[in-house]
Amino acid sequence: MKFLQFLVFVFVFTSVFFQGQNKYDVEKRAQFFKLFKEQQNSVNYSLDNGQKLLTLSQTNYEKALSYMILGEANYKAGDYVKSVDFLEQAEKSVGKNDSLNAKFRIVNQLLISYRRAGLVENSDQELLELKKMVSQLKPHERDYVLLIAQAKIFEIDGEDCKAADVRKKFYDLMLNYPLDESFKTKYLFGVLSQLAFAEYKCGRIADAQKTVINSEKYKSKVDPKENLLLKDFYFMNKALLAHDEKNDDLSRKYFDSAIAESELNKNNLVLKVILSERLEANIDNADQQLKYAHQIKDITDSETRVTKALISRESKKAFEIIKDREQKQMWLMIITGVVILSIGIGAYLYFRNLRKIKVNYKKIIDELQDKSVTPQTEKPVENFVSDIKITTETEHSLLEYLEKFEEKNLFTKNGISLAQMAVLLNTNTKYLNYILKKYRNTDFNNYINSARINFITKELHDNPKLRNYKISALAGKCGYSSHSQFASIFKAKTQISPSQFISILKQEEKV
Repeated sequence: MKFLQFLVFVFVFTSVFFQGQNKYDVEKRAQFFKLFKEQQNSVNYSLDNGQKLLTLSQTNYEKALSYMILGEANYKAGDYVKSVDFLEQAEKSVGKNDSLNAKFRIVNQLLISYRRAGLVENSDQELLELKKMVSQLKPHERDYVLLIAQAKIFEIDGEDCKAADVRKKFYDLMLNYPLDESFKTKYLFGVLSQLAFAEYKCGRIADAQKTVINSEKYKSKVDPKENLLLKDFYFMNKALLAHDEKNDDLSRKYFDSAIAESELNKNNLVLKVILSERLEANIDNADQQLKYAHQIKDITDSETRVTKALISRESKKAFEIIKDREQKQMWLMIITGVVILSIGIGAYLYFRNLRKIKVNYKKIIDELQDKSVTPQTEKPVENFVSDIKITTETEHSLLEYLEKFEEKNLFTKNGISLAQMAVLLNTNTKYLNYILKKYRNTDFNNYINSARINFITKELHDNPKLRNYKISALAGKCGYSSHSQFASIFKAKTQISPSQFISILKQEEKV
C-alpha cells in the first residue's frame, strides 16, 4: 500500500521517501523536502520550485529530484530540449541505492519527453529500461507503473481507444487500493478526467458522459477553494459533451473555464489541446477562431523549434555513438586480426619447431642405431697433416688406451681435464691432442662433450627408468656439475633440449 500511495504522489503530487547520507544540514534538508512535497500544478511555480530545490540540494539524490521537477515543468511548458537535459541529469544523479520510485518517475517522464519530441526510438529504449526496472516489483505494483507509461504513449501516438482502455484499467486498479481518502478523491478525479477525454476522442461518447458524471462525484467532495488536478481536462470534457448536445453557449462557457485553468497553470501542452478542440468544435466567430489559431501556432512553432533542436542534438549524439562504435569495431577488428595473425604465426612456428625437434630426435636415434650395428673404426681422418712426430707403435698404443677410456666411460668423470686424460692414456697432452684430432676429428673439449652427450642419449634410450630422473641428476651422471651447462651443451650437440628428447622417448614408449 505504501508503495502505491507513494507512486501516486510521485506521478501526480510528487511525494518522496527520504534517503539520507551521513553529512548534511538538517534544517536545509527539511526545507528541501517540504518544498518538494508541495503540489506542482503551475508550470511557472514548478520551474521556480525546481531552481530553489537545486539550491537546497546537498546530495546527488536531492539533485536528481530537483532535476526531475525541472524536467517535468519544462515538458509541460513545451520545451523538450530543456526537459530532456534536466531528466538526463536526474538519471545520472540518482544512485543505485536511491529510491526506486524516483527512478520510475524519471524514466517515465524521459520516455514521454522523447516521444513528444518525435524521438520514438529513444522513447522505446526508455520504455524497455522501465520494464526491466519494474520486473523486481510485485505484479500489481508493476501494472501501476506500466499502465501510466502506456496510457501516455498511446495518447501521444494518437491511439485514443487504446489509451482509453489502459486508463480504464488504471482507474479500476486504483479504485480498490486503500489510500488516504482525501488524497484518493483528488487523484481519481484527475484519472477520470483523462479517461473521459480519451473515451470521447475514441468515439465512445456515452462512456465519456458516464465517466464525467463519475468524476463529479469526486469533485463534489473537494473544497472548491482547493486546486484540483486536471480541472482543465474536466472543463474541456464538459465543453465537448455540451457541443455534442448542440448547446454551444454552454460549450463556450466550459471551454473558457478550461482555457483559464490551463493558462493559470501555464501548461502549454494542455492549452494547445483545449484550443485545438475548441477550433474543431467551430463554436466561435471568425475573430475568436483567428485568435485561437494564432495561439496554437505560437505554441506549435515553439514546440517545432525545440523539437528540431532536440532531434539535431540527439542525432549528433547518435552519430558520435555510431562513430565511436565504428572506431571500437575497427580497433577490435585490427586487434582480432593481430591476435589471429599472432596465433597463426605462433602455430606455424610451433609446428615448424616441432618438426625440427622430431627430425633432430630421429637423427639422434639413427646415430645410436648406426653405432650399435657398425662400431666405430679406428680410421684416421682423410688428408690429415701434422707437424708432430710419433711412431706407429706409439700411435697404436694410444688408440688402444683411448678405446679402453671410452669403454669405461671415463669421460663422465666430473671436471676431467686434458692433462688428467693424458695421464689416464699414459701419454702427454701433445700426443693426446694429436690422437683426438687424427682419429676423432676434434679437440679435447668437443670430444669430451660429444662423448658425454652420446653416452647420456644412449642411456636414456636404453634405460626407460632414467627418463624419470631430474635433469640435474642426468647432468651429474654424464659428468656435468651444472644443470644449465648440461642442457646448453646437449641442445648445441643435438639441436633439441634434454626435456624434449625425454618427452618424445616417453611418447614412443606409450605407443
